Amino acid sequence: MKAIVFGAGNIGRAFIGRLFSENGASTVFVDVRADIVSELNRRREYPIVVKDTGKPDRTIIVGNVGGLLAGDAAGVRAALVEADFVATCVGLRALPYIAPDLADGLRARWKFSGRPLDLILAENVHDGDALLRGLLKPLLPADFPLERALGVSRAAVGKMVPVMTAEEVARDPLAVFSEGFNRLVVDGRAFRTKIPPFADLQAVDDIDAFMDRKLYLHNLGHAAVAYFGHAVRPDERYVSGAVGIQEVSTRVRETMACASEILFRAHPAAFTRLELDAHANDLLARFANVGLKDTVHRVGRDLRRKLSREDRVLGAVRLAESLGVDWTPIARTFFAALRFGAADERGAPAPDDAAFLTDARASEIGDILVRLCGMDAREDASCIEKFIALDRELRPGAGRT
Repeated sequence: MKAIVFGAGNIGRAFIGRLFSENGASTVFVDVRADIVSELNRRREYPIVVKDTGKPDRTIIVGNVGGLLAGDAAGVRAALVEADFVATCVGLRALPYIAPDLADGLRARWKFSGRPLDLILAENVHDGDALLRGLLKPLLPADFPLERALGVSRAAVGKMVPVMTAEEVARDPLAVFSEGFNRLVVDGRAFRTKIPPFADLQAVDDIDAFMDRKLYLHNLGHAAVAYFGHAVRPDERYVSGAVGIQEVSTRVRETMACASEILFRAHPAAFTRLELDAHANDLLARFANVGLKDTVHRVGRDLRRKLSREDRVLGAVRLAESLGVDWTPIARTFFAALRFGAADERGAPAPDDAAFLTDARASEIGDILVRLCGMDAREDASCIEKFIALDRELRPGAGRT
């Protein structure tokens, strides 16, 4: 088997590359970093250091790998013609940059063999399949049978891979740290050929349910640890330490219980309450993984995105409102986020977060929600009204008139 992974970053190497390699595939990474590509081609393997609380570190060697530099159109085209499996983990903003090579390879593959190409979109994007097809269509002939030639399986990526320090990267630029969890949930209905017969791959019929679970239970819960943790103990650096604080744990559990109720009502055919509770408990145990050394700063930063209308906090609020679920615990998370100022390893908060919070502190809650977070004053009116009502009660120092 031959596999291609667009993106040789932390998720690409620690998760997707490992998944392919452990199931017998020869794996080629396509990446913009010439140093990483060169090392992959020189060594043909790389280490993953698995870190789980209470267990000694163990190293997994991922072998039978190589690299191609993004922009090597001929090399990428040839690899796509022969590939059995393809995956992307480049980030949403980078998809337009890989689309030309994908289109070129897809066209050559269809002309050469007429074999469909199945692509796993490991980007945690709800509408990623439509987005990718929209990027590819203008780059292909008008009569190209894109629907038949390409299957795009969205994936819910739940693996936690922390950012490594500069010193750790310098010791080995190919090494990555990760937790032991290694299951990838994909859209089983999207494959044009066959679902990869991989032990750690879970193909589901309702991928939207699992994408929602990732965003509203995993991502929201993780962020809640950072926001409540910083509010309760500003000098706590690590997520594992924050989740061990009783007040933080209580608030996070309330938030995740609310998220579980939302998910159960939104997707009753996909989840039971028992399954969602078990998943929440597993996530809390994973958040407490001391070995990952995941920082409060990293998990909570990027407030402009994480507090935006469609993301983990307000997206859950809007869904809860539509389903008649009391979302007060999630409102507490939002208000905690408005106090977030955790510093990075250099001792400074993210500059854009600092600017966001300065603006928020000078604004009324309705203005914060509409102007800074992108809520729609008309469509989201009921949510905004409830936030205004909760503001004085839940937000410390709100003091609004």
